[in-house]
Amino acid sequence: MVLLTNNQNYLKEHHMAFKGFHHVAIRVKDIDAAVEQWTSQFGLELESRGENEALGIKQAWLKMPDGSYFEIVAPLNDESPIAKALEKNGEGLHAVSMNVEGVPQAREAMESKGVRFAGPFVHPKSSNGVLIGMTESD
Repeated sequence: MVLLTNNQNYLKEHHMAFKGFHHVAIRVKDIDAAVEQWTSQFGLELESRGENEALGIKQAWLKMPDGSYFEIVAPLNDESPIAKALEKNGEGLHAVSMNVEGVPQAREAMESKGVRFAGPFVHPKSSNGVLIGMTESD
């Protein structure tokens, strides 16, 4: 069995688009209650909170010891994609964001292998039902 870690030679030899996890987005109805739960019960550190009107979400970023994050997201209004996802699927895993060396290059490489995209995300039909985002890493 081969374990995939941060072995850069393996990644280059096998043309791996993903270098590691950046964050996992958790969809919730009540961001305040969720932040309290994730900080008090799981001991995560709240790094920042805010609103992204363009995406229609409230966000809280909880930092993990390894530098990755949990992003807690809640809708700003009933029309936001998060509100619609909550209505359809309830609370839970919303998306996973992966570190990549270059978003355009990673997308191009994945598209050349038949991966479908929905806007900036890997379409869940191309990834066993998981919505995947990409974050440029150093």
